[in-house]
Amino acid sequence: MRVPPVQHDREQLTEHRPDPGRHPLRRERRGEVLVRPAGTGTGTDSLVELLGAELGHDRLGQALVLDRVLDLLLAGMVRDWLAEGSAETPGWYRAEADPVVGRALALMRSAPERPWTVSALATEAGTSRAVFARRFAEFVGVPPMAHLARWRLALGADLLRGSDTTLASVARRVGYGSAFAFSTAFKRRYGVSPSAYREAGPGPDLPAVDARTRVLGGRPEHPAQ
Repeated sequence: MRVPPVQHDREQLTEHRPDPGRHPLRRERRGEVLVRPAGTGTGTDSLVELLGAELGHDRLGQALVLDRVLDLLLAGMVRDWLAEGSAETPGWYRAEADPVVGRALALMRSAPERPWTVSALATEAGTSRAVFARRFAEFVGVPPMAHLARWRLALGADLLRGSDTTLASVARRVGYGSAFAFSTAFKRRYGVSPSAYREAGPGPDLPAVDARTRVLGGRPEHPAQ
């Protein structure tokens, strides 16, 4: 069965974490994209059949069904591709399994409020500072502290929109010594103050501040500061 090509721009394919759309690891440059023929991924045959059935009839809720089926197909194809572990597998994905970098990433995520330094993370990962810094940058694409800053601000953005926690409390929970320090870093990265971002209410994007910003999955991803 031939399924008409469908454009789809969703890239939310990370494991469940606060607002994965702003996940700092998902900063790979967009390059060539391999689109597999339908049915080559595990368990996709039934989804392709469902997609074909929906496209053949105009029924109630069709747009919603098509949107969800396309999400599943895309996620399945990307998951199968990542599982192959080829040389083209992105560094951020391989970092998760690396005993050194993966350990450091887990610590950053589980305890962003701790006063991490490169030396402290290297000690926890069981390697020297120089080896750790080099290995982290090779896998993730940015230095450890740059990644940690991105992660903290992404978590802070989620807390601002998802709770009524005070700005000072948000700052402490994501590792900033004061509300002023958090606000300064937040505005420098996203181009808007934490208060203005919270008051704007639910929205798909954090605003880009300059031409260097790359938008991935509907969220801005800035180069390392």
